[in-house]
Amino acid sequence: MNKKRVLILGNYWPYVRGGHRVAPLMRNLSKYGYDPILITMWPKGKSKLGKDHALKDSVLYVKELSVEAILIGILSKFKILSFLKKSTVTNNKIGQSSSHVTPGLKKSFFQKLKKFISSTLYIPDEYNLSFFRIKRRALEYLNNNNVDIILSEFPVIFHMVASNISKKHSIPWIADFVDPWADNFNYPYGALRHKLDILIQKKCLSKASGIVTVSPVWSKNSLIYNKKSHCIEHSYKEKIPPKESALKSINILYAGRIYPELQDYKMFFTLLNSYLRKTPELKDFIKVSFVGEGANDDMQVMTHEMNLSNCISIESRVDQERLAKLKEESDLLIMFSTKSSIDGWYTSKLFDYIGANRPILVFGHNKKNIIVEFILQNNIGYFINDDKSFSELFDRLISKRNNFSRLENYSKQSFVDRFHETKMAERFAKLFDESTK
Repeated sequence: MNKKRVLILGNYWPYVRGGHRVAPLMRNLSKYGYDPILITMWPKGKSKLGKDHALKDSVLYVKELSVEAILIGILSKFKILSFLKKSTVTNNKIGQSSSHVTPGLKKSFFQKLKKFISSTLYIPDEYNLSFFRIKRRALEYLNNNNVDIILSEFPVIFHMVASNISKKHSIPWIADFVDPWADNFNYPYGALRHKLDILIQKKCLSKASGIVTVSPVWSKNSLIYNKKSHCIEHSYKEKIPPKESALKSINILYAGRIYPELQDYKMFFTLLNSYLRKTPELKDFIKVSFVGEGANDDMQVMTHEMNLSNCISIESRVDQERLAKLKEESDLLIMFSTKSSIDGWYTSKLFDYIGANRPILVFGHNKKNIIVEFILQNNIGYFINDDKSFSELFDRLISKRNNFSRLENYSKQSFVDRFHETKMAERFAKLFDESTK
């Protein structure tokens, strides 16, 4: 069978800041009839993929040019950046209550200044200066190679380039959004900027052969931009077998980023502290690990203040090998849902956890949240929203531990397999087939 070729415009995460789709699509699309070629931005001075990388010949590089990097460079050159950092340092140390923080210059001023700069200069995003570089690299490739379809990914500037070159070369184009553009529930700018982004998005996406998002809510919302809107959820790379051994201790893992403005992670600390006050002898049996970008200073402070250091460990980023080991050792995985029942946010973490084959504890305040409903409807975990639900679950867990029982995993493997990255790539390939007929 003669394979077709898809030109992917998007940053190659985890090597550079980008969406989570590119890597699994690069690994798997060729299995379903599409050879991928990727154009990615690449920071100056960063080493390119090594000779032993399986896909090194399928990646084309564009030197990254961002407004943010230019501004940081200017501020650093005149030592303004170091002055601002020193001036905004807070004296919030372990052992000192967060209510006794002594700020330097008010952070709120600099946050507002940063927001003003980004809202006026980052249009459509901070990589806007890279538009012509990306376009030039794409046209160079298209002028010398046949491409059957274009797929654009994060950052937004890639969608703008795809819209332009798709029209110029009459090539079908699919725009994929792991996060919404102007409709993001966490949209950071004001009303005027929002109207501008809506106008840009409508003009850009109306030309696409289709739009893909990661949740059914977002897919429905995208119909105002393009009538061919599809939902293809996130995926996981490797499946871990269900844990069959009896509970000796209760190992709980949180891996990844936390959004403090949206997710009430402090709720977990409060509930655990309340539970262990009533049963302090259980501190030795409950082990909780927070790893990744979500492991912040506030967690360290709360752990110390609540005297939870015996059962909570907090690390920054860990490599993939270490993370895989932590997942294998875990009995439960933690998620934090938002308070919204309409945000439609399926995080990539949810599907990564599905592949880990461990029950998911989702902490939140709204049972109608999309992630909570997904977990409960598919019987893959538990919803914790108060002291009662926390205590009931952990009483059962302790009972199982005392009786040398194992923790049941109710996930059907047919359900788990649906979200493997090969299945995601297959769904994209079918969409490409439909769009190239």
